[in-house]
Amino acid sequence: IRAKYSNCTIVLGSATPSIESYYYAINKKLNLLKINCRYNNAKYPFIDIIDMKDGNNRFSYNFSYQLINEMKRCIANNEQMILLHNRRGFSTICRCQDCGEILSCKNCSITLTYHKNSDLVCHYCSARYSNLASCNHCGSSSFHFIGAGTQKIESEIKKLFPNIRIARMDFDTMKSYKNYEKILEDFSNHHYDILLGTQMVSKGLDFQGVTLVGVINGDTSLYIPDFRSGERTFQLLYQVCGRAGRNDKSSKAIIQSWNP
Repeated sequence: IRAKYSNCTIVLGSATPSIESYYYAINKKLNLLKINCRYNNAKYPFIDIIDMKDGNNRFSYNFSYQLINEMKRCIANNEQMILLHNRRGFSTICRCQDCGEILSCKNCSITLTYHKNSDLVCHYCSARYSNLASCNHCGSSSFHFIGAGTQKIESEIKKLFPNIRIARMDFDTMKSYKNYEKILEDFSNHHYDILLGTQMVSKGLDFQGVTLVGVINGDTSLYIPDFRSGERTFQLLYQVCGRAGRNDKSSKAIIQSWNP
């Protein structure tokens, strides 16, 4: 509409165009201009999809042997890696052990996420519940935390690799543009070995030292009740894999999945 009013040409650019845009292009409603190679003719990383249902692949619930081994290789070669986990916080579900009630937000009924500072946070309206004293349903004070967010993944990595230098990029750490700028500058200058984050690490980043991309759970956005969930999952995974191999070195992307 903006281009129509201004009588100008508009260019829609993406490595993962929407289904609608591509449909319009092949039906000649849009002009399709293909880019058939990567910048500097760099090779796209080799992609390995790991079936986490296979116990022989699992080092732990959140990490496969394949990803752990590739992380060790990166560290040994003084190379960098980007890890995607599109869930922030520590645990994604807090459940009462006595009655089974899942704690949810009083404002909008969204499941609350546990954060490491002991707060339960609604990721929809940002309401915080500080006192996790008792269950609203039965009064029990016994809770079970399920699922993993970026905080938990960061904690597990530090236990596995005590000397690793890791930067976490999610809504909790990126309070201002300066935080975003500094963390990317420090990573570019190799002050960190790992950049762990939510979907904000999946697009637009160009680091020459990154030879490994790991996706902790490729299914995270696949089962959201949205008819575009499959398309958006593909777009996210394809884009984040493209953060690796932006140099002459061979690179790899490992996508862990419970439904490969």
